[in-house]
Amino acid sequence: MPGFTSAFLHNTYKYTDLEKLLDYSVNGRGFAGIGYHFVISPSGNVSATRHLNIQGAHVYGLNRASVGIGFLNIDACALSTEAKNSFVALHKELEKRSTTKSLPVYSHTYGQFSYLATTVKRYNESEESPQEKIPPILFDHGVYDDDEFQQRRREVEKDVIEYQQKHPEVEDDATFRLIRGLVRTLKVCPGRQYQTFAQLVGGFPKDE
Repeated sequence: MPGFTSAFLHNTYKYTDLEKLLDYSVNGRGFAGIGYHFVISPSGNVSATRHLNIQGAHVYGLNRASVGIGFLNIDACALSTEAKNSFVALHKELEKRSTTKSLPVYSHTYGQFSYLATTVKRYNESEESPQEKIPPILFDHGVYDDDEFQQRRREVEKDVIEYQQKHPEVEDDATFRLIRGLVRTLKVCPGRQYQTFAQLVGGFPKDE
């Protein structure tokens, strides 16, 4: 990873210490190590878990130029002054090192929807796709919220299923299979507390 222009925030859910997170990453996911570049604990401890020169494994399709920041239980971190101060300090340092000298922060869920939208657009524009197109994927920063996320996910899943039923031949198309797989793996992460941390460093990215 020669440089980075954005950061994605994550919640480690039940993996609330580094040892468990490392075991899950290596033995559960088959990674070479923890996929995030940094992990923040509720006590405010910041662990560097992957070198910035190495591409992360944290948001499918968007790892090439992004930093992954995980929270060991983001709900507890959001209640911790130490964790919030550590996040602000980390963001400030990463901003200096970023390619653009700025560092917008996105939720993991937003990244999933963004990559899905790009893939659907690419599929619709390809000569191999049927004349009828998959409806565009619509999303905004509201997808960090669980209620909003569930509604969006159901809408997208319905569109993709109905499209496949109308055009069974798309089963042989690799890009469509990727779209179907992306829809199935959508999850809300890091949840509502994404807003808490985004607001600490300027709120939602300005380009949205």
